[in-house]
Amino acid sequence: MALMKERVHVAPLGYELDRIVEPLEELKADEFILIIQKEEKLGKDHQKNVEGWLKEHDVEYRIEEAELLDLVDCISVFGRIVHRLKDEGHDVYVNISSSTSISAVAASFAATLWDAEPYYARPEYVVHEHEREPGEPMSRGLKDVIPIQKLHFERPDEELLRILQYIDREGRGRDNTVRNRDVIDFLDREGYLDVGEGVRNRSQSLNKKFRERYRKKLEEKWGFVYLEGETRARKIGLTEKGKQYLRMFEYLV
Repeated sequence: MALMKERVHVAPLGYELDRIVEPLEELKADEFILIIQKEEKLGKDHQKNVEGWLKEHDVEYRIEEAELLDLVDCISVFGRIVHRLKDEGHDVYVNISSSTSISAVAASFAATLWDAEPYYARPEYVVHEHEREPGEPMSRGLKDVIPIQKLHFERPDEELLRILQYIDREGRGRDNTVRNRDVIDFLDREGYLDVGEGVRNRSQSLNKKFRERYRKKLEEKWGFVYLEGETRARKIGLTEKGKQYLRMFEYLV
C-alpha cells in the first residue's frame, strides 16, 4: 500500500494538448503518467508541450512507453500500470480520449478490469480543417470531463496464466510444445494439484485433476492451448490466442 493515497492520472500521448492536461487541473491530479509511442520521433514536440505544462503547474509525472497502435501491447501496458497503482492504494483516473482509438479501447478495458475511473475529455471547441493551421491541434480547451460507465469483466485467472507461461517458456527451442506429463509435474511441485495422501494411483489422479481443473478450460473453453500426440506421448502448445492472452496479462505472474 502507498504511504499516502494520491489521485493519479494515466493518459496516452496525442496531438490535443488541452484534452491531456486540463483534466489534471479539473480533477486535481497529484501525479500523472504519460504513455508515449515506443521509438516515436514525430511526436516529440507534443510530448515537450505536455511536459512543459506539467512542470509549469508543478505536477509530478513519469513517462511510460507502449505501441499505441497495437491493441495487445496497449492492454498489457495500461493493465500493468493501473493494476500496480490500484495495488498501491491510489485513486486512479484514466483518460480514454487523448490518443488513438486503439489506446482508448485498452484504457477503458484496464480501468474497468482494475476498478479505476475512466473518463472522456470533451473539448470546448473543435477546430475545423479549413480553420486549422499546419500543426495546430484539432480542438481547444476543455468543456467538461465525462465519467465513463464501467462494465463487468472477469479478471484473469493467475493459475491459468502460470500454466501458459510455463508452456511458453519451456517450449521455446523445442517445437513450442511441452509434454503433458511435464506440465502436471510443474503444477504438482507448485502445489496446484492436491490429490491427497493414500491414493491408489497417484499419477492417474494427478492427470485427471489437471484435465478437469485446468486443461478443459484452457483447451475447450478458452482455446488457449492445443494438444498433439497420443495419451502417453501427448504434448501441449499455445495457440495464437493463448500467446496473445499471455502477452496481455503476463504482468500478473
